[in-house]
Amino acid sequence: MRYPLYALFFVSGATTLIYEISWTRQLGLLFGHTVLAGSVVLASLFLGLAGGYAVGARLSSSGRPLRWFGICEIVAAIWALCVPTLLGWLHSPTVIQWMSSEDLSWRWLSRATIGILLLLPATISLGATLPLMSQALARQSKCPSRSATIGYAWNTTGAMLGTLTCTYLLLVQLGVARSSLLAGGVGFAVGAIAIAYSFRFGASESEIDDSAFPGFVASRASLAVYAIAGLSGFVTLVLEILYTRLFSLVFHNSTYTFGNVVAVFLLALAVGSALVAVTSRRFKPETMLFWCGLTGAVSVLFFLALFVGFTRLNYFVSGDTFVIHVLLGFGLVFAFVVIPVTLCGMIFPATWQLLTTGNATGQIIGRLAMVNAIGAACGALSASLQYYRRLGYGVDLSYRLCCFWPSLFWRRCWANQNGDGPRWL
Repeated sequence: MRYPLYALFFVSGATTLIYEISWTRQLGLLFGHTVLAGSVVLASLFLGLAGGYAVGARLSSSGRPLRWFGICEIVAAIWALCVPTLLGWLHSPTVIQWMSSEDLSWRWLSRATIGILLLLPATISLGATLPLMSQALARQSKCPSRSATIGYAWNTTGAMLGTLTCTYLLLVQLGVARSSLLAGGVGFAVGAIAIAYSFRFGASESEIDDSAFPGFVASRASLAVYAIAGLSGFVTLVLEILYTRLFSLVFHNSTYTFGNVVAVFLLALAVGSALVAVTSRRFKPETMLFWCGLTGAVSVLFFLALFVGFTRLNYFVSGDTFVIHVLLGFGLVFAFVVIPVTLCGMIFPATWQLLTTGNATGQIIGRLAMVNAIGAACGALSASLQYYRRLGYGVDLSYRLCCFWPSLFWRRCWANQNGDGPRWL
């Protein structure tokens, strides 16, 4: 039964990224296409997703996670149909004047408020799907965390496909608003299939008691895991924005550049999740956290220096036709991004392996994802601040160390609690 669920989660990931790209473009018409405006939109999306992860963690204990997954997909699809109309109402002189204050903090606050409230029903529904599907997969497997990680990898792969499809096909052929409407129709179908599937195969199960994992969640080691999950989200979004700005120095600062970077990021995150699922039986999760943090820090600096040395920040002109130019550009992004982001992408799913249990998989993954999304929202905002822009490339080192040092802290906590681990920490 797991394979149909993987397929549903794959398509769900594709529709989610089509929503995100379409909404980002539509909100850009209202907020402007600046770095600050884009970061505010991303922060709004991830704050809504964080709330959805918390809701999904709670609903996953209902005994009908797949049915709730379908309901959330349908709610998101219905709201996607309403967003273009709501945005049309917001294009009024009063609202635009309200957002156009000379005070930078007021402009940030007003746009963030509109972005969060406008997308809140959809983002909460979409966020809830991760813990709900993770719980549904966990009930079909003898290794719950591994099945949930594989499902996350399929979902992220679908998100990559949705990014490429939206960037190179839907936006060109259908336009921005119609792309979200098409994704809404597909999302509605996914929700309906999930609900029908739950009625046919998903017998109701007893509710899960939160007391199944009370003490461990409050332990010092588990708090370190939550901290690493949050820092992982922070670093990932900062790197995504900084890489987008970096590649805009050698490409046109266009939708294609953004789409290439996001697609490679999602591909790397999917590969990282798959590697965690494959290697989880051979390596301890705390070992993966340590080495992924260390190698991720080194690889980002190495490939950044290699990129500057290879391109010398000159404009990329390879390719006789537009298609060849785009493919070569995608290859350039792939060559310098996929390895460091894959290593970093292993950190978040590795935290699942440490805390998840069979009956509480959805709840724990939902809580970890909530912390991760809050960190991502903070990362999206921090990357747009003038202070960080002045730091230039050197800021990558501090962000990578944010990922590296918590892994050391985790090793210390694990060694102290369980009596194993490296003694030199």
